[in-house]
Amino acid sequence: MEPALIIEIIGVAIGLIYLYLEYKASFGLWTAGIVMSLFYIVIFFHAKFYADAGIYAYYLIANIYGLIHWHRHRKKNVDHTNEISDTLPITHISLRKLGFSILIAVICWAGLWFLLSHVTDSPVPVGDAFTTAVSIVAMYMLAHKNIEHWWLWVVVNLASCILYAWKGLYPMAGLFVVYTIVSVMGYFRWRREMDKILIRHSRPSDIETLLSMYSHSKSIMRASGNMLQWAGNYPSRQDIQNDMKRNVGFVMEQNGQLVGTFAFIIGEDPTYAQIYEGSWPENSGTYGTIHRIAKSPNHQHILSECIRWCFTQIDCVRVDTHADNLIMQHLLEKEGFSYCGIIYVSDGTPRKAYQKKI
Repeated sequence: MEPALIIEIIGVAIGLIYLYLEYKASFGLWTAGIVMSLFYIVIFFHAKFYADAGIYAYYLIANIYGLIHWHRHRKKNVDHTNEISDTLPITHISLRKLGFSILIAVICWAGLWFLLSHVTDSPVPVGDAFTTAVSIVAMYMLAHKNIEHWWLWVVVNLASCILYAWKGLYPMAGLFVVYTIVSVMGYFRWRREMDKILIRHSRPSDIETLLSMYSHSKSIMRASGNMLQWAGNYPSRQDIQNDMKRNVGFVMEQNGQLVGTFAFIIGEDPTYAQIYEGSWPENSGTYGTIHRIAKSPNHQHILSECIRWCFTQIDCVRVDTHADNLIMQHLLEKEGFSYCGIIYVSDGTPRKAYQKKI
């Protein structure tokens, strides 16, 4: 077997690994991409696909950039288990950036077409230039987790499949058939990931949005007849900052936007030490308490997502609400919480207390 064919087959294998990691939105895709880029530079230069060799030189740089960019975000979120999690969200590209990206792709296509036609012996300069130009934009969008990058890969992979089959690079052509199929699948998988809610610790940059959420939630309370809960400026900026300092403040993020917030405190809550007109269930053990939950104006199911996450941290959860907050009482009962009695919060006012243990 010729050395060039061996390199090509190895490149295909690494490419499939890279594609799987990209499909999973895995951080490891960047390491695989760096190795893959080095192999493809050799493959395409040998086949006289100079623009493709050049694009993989760009990919090498872009993969290093993507690794650094994702790693920078990856280090920012550490949960109660001290596990590192990815906080760079999958997002839609803005119309402004999309327009700019199209302009860059057209300029690169024209420039590369001219260059390949006059400087190299590329057999298909227009196609070679096209796949290169679109790939440049797609790679940048991938580094920023823009979901639309998948449709650019569909176009590039279909065109590349035709080009490589025509050139006689059949393993490469077969790889790009797979790439095309997985690119479509990847889009829909990332679409499902976008709909998921990420829960992370709140940050100083979140404060103004959280204050707006609290204001919105208070307006809902007042409109439903709950005139006394969260009186004055509570929850205040200071309350949010105190939750951050204690590492008990959390936000819920979807599609790169904050959609909810809550405090979750594991351990004894002083206001729950005494309960009246009822009792806590026996053998409750250590519990976590949800406080100050609020949502953005256009989002539903925040409480369900919050509760689901809390039960990944501990098996017993408590929460209290005002007697006039009929909406919250209904939602808690719907989520399987049991009413236990009356507790008194720090300002001396009563609250209805609930618990659920799994």
